[in-house]
Parts: sequence; C-alpha cells; structure tokens
Amino acid sequence: MYFSKQFYCTFKCVEPDEAWKNSLLTGERYKFDVRLKSKNNEYRWFNVNGEPVFNNENKIVKWVGAFNDIHSEKSFAKELEKKVEERTNELQTVNEILVQQNELLSISESFNRSLTDISPNVVYIQDLITNRPVFLNKTALSLIGHSWERVNNIGNKFQSLVIHPDDIPFITEVINKVKASKKYEVFEHEYRVKNAKGNWTPFLARDVAFKRNSKNEVTQLLGIAIDVTELKKAKDVLEENNKELEKMNKELESFAYVSSHDLQEPLRKIQAFSSRLMEKEQDNLSETGKDYLRRMRAAGERMQQLIQDLLAYSRTKTTDRKFEKVDLSLILEDIKEDVSDDLIRKNATLEILQMCSTNIILFQFRQLIYNLISNSLKFSKKNVPPIIKIQCEIIKGDTLNNEKLVSEINYCHISISDNGIGFDDIYKDKIFEIFQRLHGREEYVGTGIGLAIVKKIVENHHGIITATGQLNKGAIFNIYIPAE
Repeated sequence: MYFSKQFYCTFKCVEPDEAWKNSLLTGERYKFDVRLKSKNNEYRWFNVNGEPVFNNENKIVKWVGAFNDIHSEKSFAKELEKKVEERTNELQTVNEILVQQNELLSISESFNRSLTDISPNVVYIQDLITNRPVFLNKTALSLIGHSWERVNNIGNKFQSLVIHPDDIPFITEVINKVKASKKYEVFEHEYRVKNAKGNWTPFLARDVAFKRNSKNEVTQLLGIAIDVTELKKAKDVLEENNKELEKMNKELESFAYVSSHDLQEPLRKIQAFSSRLMEKEQDNLSETGKDYLRRMRAAGERMQQLIQDLLAYSRTKTTDRKFEKVDLSLILEDIKEDVSDDLIRKNATLEILQMCSTNIILFQFRQLIYNLISNSLKFSKKNVPPIIKIQCEIIKGDTLNNEKLVSEINYCHISISDNGIGFDDIYKDKIFEIFQRLHGREEYVGTGIGLAIVKKIVENHHGIITATGQLNKGAIFNIYIPAE
C-alpha cells in the first residue's frame, strides 16, 4: 500500500465517527492523524483534514479532505519525546535515589559530594535560611566558570549573578513550594543560567527538600538540572515545521476541492462530446478518426474509473470503525443481487457453502466481499463458466500457525476461491499493492486498486489476508479477522 506525498479524497456522509458528527452539528472541518501501511510494509503517519461541502439548501452533502504525509515530523517529535523522556527518567532516578538516601547524605556528605561530581548534570544544594549555595558539583562550576571559593564569597548574591532576571520569580515560587512541602515532593521548573561565555543556557530542574530542622522546617534544598539547549532548538524547529505544515494543509484543502470536483467537470464534458461525435458524426469520420475517437473515450472512461477507485480507496479509513455483529450471509445475498447481471452474462456460479456471524464495519466489509467476487468474475477463463466458492468458519488462533495472529483469540476465517486464470504464486504479495497489475489493460480492464482496497479494509478489522494461486488453475483468498 502506498500514498503519495499529496493525496486527495472526498469523504461522503457514510457511518460518521465522532469527528464527522461534530462536523455535522457545527459545520466545522475535522482533522486527525492516522498511520497507514506503505508498500514497504512500514506504517507512515498521515494528517487528515476534512471540510463539509454544502448544497444550495445549506445541507452537508459530502466532505472534501486531504491526506498529507507527516511521517518525518512525527518521527522527529517521537525522537524528541524519547530524548526528553530519557533525560527526565535519568533526572527522576537520581532524584529518587537522593531523596531516599536523604539521611545517608546528611551523614556521609563527603562521599555524596564525590558521587555528584561525576554526574554530567548540574547538582546543587541551597541553604534556604541564608539563601546561599551550600554545594555545587563540578559540572555546575564548570558551566558558570567560577571556583567554589568565589561562589562561597559571593554568598547570597550568587543567584542574581548567574540566573536570568526574568526567571528569578519562578525560582522563588518553587522555593516557597519546597518550604511548604511536608514530604519529599519533587518540583519541576525551567530557568536560564549565564555560562562561562556570558550566554544564557536553558535548564530543566527538579528541586526537593533536603534537610529539615527540629521543627520539621525545610532548611536546605537539593536540585538537579539538565541542559535542554538542544531540546529547545529541536522544539523551535518542530513548531516552525508545524506552522509550515498547517499552511500546506490549507493549500491542499483548496486543491483537493478542485481535484475532486472542478477537474472532473472537464472530463465529463470530454466524455459527453465524444459520445455525441460517435452517435451523430461517425459517418463523416475516417476510420483513423473513428479509432482516435474510440481511444479518447476509452482513456476518459479509465480516468473516471481511476478517480472513483481512488475515492473508494481513501474512504476505507481506519477511523471509520463502527463495529457490529452481522450475519455474513445477508451481505452475500445483497452482493449477489448487485452482480447478478455479470453472473448471468458469464454463466457463473456463486456457491455459498457455509456462513457465520462476526463483528465487522458493515459498509467496508461489503466493499471487501464485492471487490473479491468482482475480481473472480473479471479474471475468469474465456469460454469457461466461472465457479466462485465462499465459505466461513470460526477458528482458534493457536491452530493457524501465523505469527501475525494472536493465538489466544478466535478468528473468523473467510475463504473465496475461483477457477479463473489464477496467477503465479510469486506475485501473492504484489497483487495487494496499489496500482499493481499483472495483466495488460487491453486484456482486463481496471486500475489496480481493487485488491489494495481489500487489504486496507482487512487491516482496519485487525486481520490479515493471504492469496495463493496457480496459472490457469484459479486463486484462493483467505481472510482472518477477530471474531469478537
């Protein structure tokens, strides 16, 4: 499965989810992020935007939407979150150790000072009575470019010397919270420190009560801080990318409307006028002219079919998940009626051997079965009546011997087989990729999207689909979806 960088679609009012319901009530557009599997079997993030389109009666008739590939931004944000989490966990771990060992720190101060000196983070202890620093580890001293003797001489003016003036009120607020704390509560805050080069370095710090007097009043504060310069830069870049992405989304929404509506109007006119030429002017055309006209009409029909298939593909979103328990035999009877003309024309037999009930997204699953039956009818042998067999059963996952399925749950196994032209088994995975065709357009019409839609719907049901085939001996499609 593959999405281009810019992918346009029109969403109609079919089984609306919460976002659609809100759009129906308010007339506002909706947006969400979703992961879709690429042709390399890797999930990529897409941002989806949909906006309602109103008719002359001010009623919503459809949604115009756009998919935009945001995988790079998502991956960047995920990596950023991972780094923040790692550094935060490191900070929390050290804090927890220091808090739990508060008594030991008081007794073995020299040992713990040696321990904190090897930390790559800033560690400090502040006396809350005199407002003087009691301890700064080597990392902190190296950062500000001062010796401990100089820091000790500066005394209670140290904070105003190295902390950004705008951040001092926040530090004071945290100190007051630490003083008021009854237990070893950890308080997080940010501030900027003037480094040895005179530049302001941003830090993320956590402070905790370190010592108390006989009245249980906090007399010293222990803090650990990490340099978040790189994380701040990454955040700024991410915010800038998000702004640019929002701008692109608005442009895509406008273009999506044009591509899904206005661009189809010229196509309809081409088809209409070419039909009139064939009906009224064919006697005035040479054989070459007639051939050109037939080719033009065929190209227009393929273009229209491609647009319709792409819209169908886009509508099989993972967000449309309203599951309900349905007897599959009812769906098959409905589909059988839809393909009755093709069944009669090809003298085909549709055998429904065994059916069951399972939880499905109704309109999507109907599309799935319809596509597979249509596929069997399309790729039937010439002068051989097609025989299509469908059966369904509930089977335990531990009997399927498939690593993609959960052994502890039951699956609904649906099998659809035919006696058609089949395919070489080396293409069993390729046939599910979008725009993939094993036969020329002259032999079998189509856009190469039908089986891609089938696979996407199966994945929306948390299931898998497999295909096996032999040339001129037919094909079998096996679907496994959770029964509950």
